Amino acid sequence: MALLAARIPKPKIGAFLVSLVECVSGALLVVGFLTQICCFMLTAVMLAALSTMIVRGIKAQSLVSWLGDFLYLPEVLYVVMLVWLFFSGPGWLSLDHLILSSPGP
Repeated sequence: MALLAARIPKPKIGAFLVSLVECVSGALLVVGFLTQICCFMLTAVMLAALSTMIVRGIKAQSLVSWLGDFLYLPEVLYVVMLVWLFFSGPGWLSLDHLILSSPGP
C-alpha cells in the first residue's frame, strides 16, 4: 500500500525489483563482491525511498527540527555508510580483494 501512496507506477513490479536489488546487493556486500556496484544500487534505492515516502512524513516546526529528524532516519545512515564504502572500497577480507590481488596468467 505504501507504493500506491507514493504514486509509483506498476507497484507490484517495483516492489519485486526493489526487493531483488536489496537482497542480491546486500548478499554480495556481505561477501565483498562487486562492492562499488552494490553500493551504488543500494544508495539509489535508499535515496528513492527517502525522496518518495520518508521525507514527506517528517513533521517539524522549524528547519533545525526538520534537519534533526531527517538526520536521525536510518535510511540516511545507510546512505552515509554506503557512500563511505563506495569510496573506501572493499577490505582485505573480501572477494574483490582476493580476485584483484591474485596473480594473473
